[in-house]
Amino acid sequence: MDTLLFIQENSYEMSQQVCHQLQKKYSVLLAKNTLDGLKKAETQSFKGICKLYETNEMGANNIASALKYSQLNRKTPIILLTKALQEAMITFHKYKNIHIIDISLDQDAISEKIYNFLHPEDERIKKVSLDASLINLFIKSSLNVLDTMGYAKDFTPLKPYAYKNKLTFTPHITAYAPVKTQSFNGFFGVSIPKVTYLKMAENLFNEPFLEINDDIKDLHLELINIIYGQVKKELTQLGYKLESLIPESCHKESTLLNSLKSGPSIIIPIKTSAGEIHISASLGQFKKS
Repeated sequence: MDTLLFIQENSYEMSQQVCHQLQKKYSVLLAKNTLDGLKKAETQSFKGICKLYETNEMGANNIASALKYSQLNRKTPIILLTKALQEAMITFHKYKNIHIIDISLDQDAISEKIYNFLHPEDERIKKVSLDASLINLFIKSSLNVLDTMGYAKDFTPLKPYAYKNKLTFTPHITAYAPVKTQSFNGFFGVSIPKVTYLKMAENLFNEPFLEINDDIKDLHLELINIIYGQVKKELTQLGYKLESLIPESCHKESTLLNSLKSGPSIIIPIKTSAGEIHISASLGQFKKS
């Protein structure tokens, strides 16, 4: 039986509840705090390392301890159970071995998500939902591309909200991609205000732009194409198939609204060094092909 390391810190009651579920599938070794966990991680190998944060914010100390685990155990999956999903996603988007799970879920759901993450090859994974987990995959890929390609830095998440027939921003430039499988059609988009778009172009080419000209008019399409490619690669590794597609561009609010109306949709505003952007996605289910 595989062994998990579970760091309790001060969340004893909730840790015990989660551990009780995990012990049905794993041998769980408890660490009483971060220091104890680091010592155990240095001397033993684990299928995964779980750490629970009950607070609504990650905090500098919690972030530092998570990074220590990641650096010491580069090949070991690190699972952070937290309420601060957006903050954690922004902070750890570069770390491929860190996985973030919403602690507000019930213990059965948390245990299942941990198992699915640690065993992506398992045939018992029959579907993946375009819920918080998959949306976070799009967010993580988006931030990683923006950062590594030099479009923007210093990402700060704002409060996400469900789309209800009204936008809180003006989508000057939007690149969007239909998310298609054999059994589901969805939507993913990145909307960028003109001033942010020009700043991103300046960051990329190291020269100022006053207007969107032929040299930079397709930057948003290139951006979403790379993002979609990363998401497709990760889902393929999990055994799911997304159809190849050509990303599309829209400069009219009505076009974006029509896509958002295709199903339950969420919008995630994110502040960057270049300005604010908005990530949007419709919800649904993917099934193995």
